[in-house]
Amino acid sequence: MLYFVGGTSDPFCVCKCGSDAFSTSVVEKTLAPRWTESYTFNSELKTLEAATDQLETFELLDSWAVYQQLPNLDASLNKEYHEEMRACALFQLLVVIASKSRKSKEAIQFQRFLREYRFKLLANKIEPPPTIFKSQSSATCDVSVVASWLVRLTPEQRQRFYALKEVFSKDVEKQEDARREEDLQYANHAENLVQWQKSFDQEKVYKQQIDMRRRLDEDAQSDSKLPQEQQIVTYARSVLQDIPEGLFVDSEFGMNSTQGIANESMVSGWKRSTEFNPNVQMFNGGTDPDDIFQGVLHDGWFLSALSILASSGSVGDDQVDPLIDNLFISKTVTASGAYAVRLYKNAGWRLVVVDDLFPALAQGKFHSRHEIRNI
Repeated sequence: MLYFVGGTSDPFCVCKCGSDAFSTSVVEKTLAPRWTESYTFNSELKTLEAATDQLETFELLDSWAVYQQLPNLDASLNKEYHEEMRACALFQLLVVIASKSRKSKEAIQFQRFLREYRFKLLANKIEPPPTIFKSQSSATCDVSVVASWLVRLTPEQRQRFYALKEVFSKDVEKQEDARREEDLQYANHAENLVQWQKSFDQEKVYKQQIDMRRRLDEDAQSDSKLPQEQQIVTYARSVLQDIPEGLFVDSEFGMNSTQGIANESMVSGWKRSTEFNPNVQMFNGGTDPDDIFQGVLHDGWFLSALSILASSGSVGDDQVDPLIDNLFISKTVTASGAYAVRLYKNAGWRLVVVDDLFPALAQGKFHSRHEIRNI
């Protein structure tokens, strides 16, 4: 902003920019003054720098990206609200059920008190009405008769009644504590028994596997007239009969650990085939190359060989390929979890007994339907 000061012939000029001002020198005795002076104003620069610094403290927000997320966020919020309301309703229902159970329990305990402390009540001159019980059961007390009887008691009788009721409640509490302690001891004993049984069974299965290898070596050295394939089948069936139900674990495979398995972080442990599907079958709907999927395990070398075998017989979709059927000595699901398979290796047929334990995915660790189905 420019100001001309004075109406005389000695003018001077005052320049102002923001909060900064500059005054020129006085030009004497002239009506057409000219100045050749220069000045740099700093106030606006400082204000601009301060405003710039203030802007740098804020993060720029992409409003359009936020608007695009609003429908998904609204759907998530509705789902959370629905789940919270459902959980609240279920909680209220549980409270009502628990209250009803507590009321029923208290009613039964009160009726037990009247029966078991009947003579003590009579000794304290408190006589229950003879019609208070409908039968010999403690759960068939007439509540309306009890309420009418309690109202008619004198204050002294009512005081003695509640004193006896308190003694009975303490006795019942001691009995329940003793029962819980006994149940805990039984549970600990059962757990110890299960651990002992597990170690005993593992040792037994390990001895059976050693015996199986020994008998295979003996059969290989014997002069049996049966073909090698028939020897393997005969021996495999005898081995499967000796294995106890639901106990077989392949000790050579090391199923107690997931170390070394592909995608180890996705595997939570091992489960038997019947745990994945109680109605599991050995061959359901025949064998077809399209039945095989890679999944998340690095076993494509084995699955590709099975796929080639499944496509070699040119059988119908509901039929089992003879080459695959010939590999399995166990044709159906076994209760022991042991399956005998014969594989051709090193110019000869070899018997392999495997369990039905498979690596199981951890919760939420899957990417497709095929991976869930085939891990």
